[in-house]
Amino acid sequence: MLDPRKAYTYFLNHFGVKQSTNGWHKLDCPHCDKARGKQKGAIRFDWSRFKCWECGQSEWLIDLVAWLEDMNIHQAFDLVHTYQATDIDLNFEDIHFDKTSTTKVTLPDGFKGITSDGVLGMRARKYLQGRGFDIDELEFKGFGYCAEHAEDEKESYFGYIIVPFKSRGELIYYQGRDFIGNAYRFKNPPTEKFGIGKADCIFNEDSLIMQDINFTVEGWADALTMGDMGNSTQGWHLSPRQMKLMINSTCSHQVFVPDIGIATDGISFYKKALQLALQFIDLKPTYVLDLTKLSGSGDKDVNDIGMMPVLDLFESSKPLTYSKIITELL
Repeated sequence: MLDPRKAYTYFLNHFGVKQSTNGWHKLDCPHCDKARGKQKGAIRFDWSRFKCWECGQSEWLIDLVAWLEDMNIHQAFDLVHTYQATDIDLNFEDIHFDKTSTTKVTLPDGFKGITSDGVLGMRARKYLQGRGFDIDELEFKGFGYCAEHAEDEKESYFGYIIVPFKSRGELIYYQGRDFIGNAYRFKNPPTEKFGIGKADCIFNEDSLIMQDINFTVEGWADALTMGDMGNSTQGWHLSPRQMKLMINSTCSHQVFVPDIGIATDGISFYKKALQLALQFIDLKPTYVLDLTKLSGSGDKDVNDIGMMPVLDLFESSKPLTYSKIITELL
């Protein structure tokens, strides 16, 4: 991650960034704002993120610098770090990030990047490709797998794909997904290991601040299917941290996309998502999509159905109202 104070100096020198609100700094968007002076671009230096409110471009600062300078990201990193760090108060604010973790996350024994050689690597990639994912994209996101047993079985993730959960680009948690037939389909580090648990995490959390439309689903695979706009909460009962992150989201439209089926308590996932939507309808246009309108034989979630049909369903849907939700829940 770029040093935020050196990155500030770089963008101050090149774009004359000015402080805006909620920790953002505004500038002319390099992608769409040439010679117009609208200053629709915005940077959060503490998150190392750029977004444009006009053209919708959203990216890491390092990628923006690399594009501007026609360099690779390693060269861009070295360039920015030649600048002198600013000594002004950037007024960093953590309105979207409540740092509950106090322990640096260490990856499990035997972790390898998803493109690493070996038989297990081939099997892990085959599983992920079978679910429609691009391996190069997963490598960029930090996915990997474990090819060794740990001495303590509770700490062993042999044969599990490691799914990274990040906040502002920083790894705060991970989840293991079996791909060889282990006893457990999923394996999660206990809360006490890193000071944060699965129920506190949102996969692709940064989408809440970088995307105008958020598609919230239950699992990480569904979130990946929806691309940069997708995030997952691992269930429809949000923890206080998850709720705070979503309430504070800068997105303009909140879309919940529940799986098809019934939970163990006998309530459909669709109705659980409707109950959650009640918390958001007074804040912004809120939707709950009914995947039964799209599903074919055996389809049960976004990963089965695919991104484009879900986007089409969203485009043909209207925001929920209180009376509509109550009618659906009866």
